[in-house]
Amino acid sequence: MDGADNMIVNDQIELVSACDVEIPAAYKYLFADDCLIGLDSAEEYRQIRDSLIADTQPMDVIDWIWLRDLLDYVWEYCRARRIRNELIRSYMPAIASSMILAADGDEDPSGNRKKYNISVAEKAFNGDAKARATLNNLLTARGIGLEKIAFVAMQRAHDNTRYLERDMGRAEKRRDQLIKDIEARKTIVAHRMRLAAERVKLQFEAPIIPQVTGRGVDAINEEPVEQ
Repeated sequence: MDGADNMIVNDQIELVSACDVEIPAAYKYLFADDCLIGLDSAEEYRQIRDSLIADTQPMDVIDWIWLRDLLDYVWEYCRARRIRNELIRSYMPAIASSMILAADGDEDPSGNRKKYNISVAEKAFNGDAKARATLNNLLTARGIGLEKIAFVAMQRAHDNTRYLERDMGRAEKRRDQLIKDIEARKTIVAHRMRLAAERVKLQFEAPIIPQVTGRGVDAINEEPVEQ
């Protein structure tokens, strides 16, 4: 299935099964659904949250806080992408109908064919299998590809989608910067732990040659007595 064909059905995010994910009681306050707005799906948000938890296996409070930040950035990106695709998809039925009529010579005095085409296309782009097959037949018979319909729809929606794409880009940058910060901090902590362990080892490790104090030092420096 290519990119244009993907736009026929609603976006579905494939997630890791997270039925066994359990958030410790001490950290549940971090994951309130306070970032959901409008028609956001609480179920989808929780699925993404549980998938991230299952994949990252956070260990301590810092890990959980970092995970919450990562979840916010991933959710912002997914939300913007979903809205962008829905906006583009909303243009596609009328575009498909116009292309079909243009291929047939625009002969539709009653307007019934236009209404029929739009109705079929709307159902097809919302996942109706029967309507999708009908639309594919209408388009194929006239040499019209879904890629062309998607391209025209993206052009018409550009003025609106560019703001969403900007938000997507910002969310990705914040996500990447967070991951870089985590990697840097983890590296620093690991380096400090390694140095601390070496200091402890050197401090408590018994020397091979015991230190000699007092009379013992003078005795070592004296000339040997001839027998």
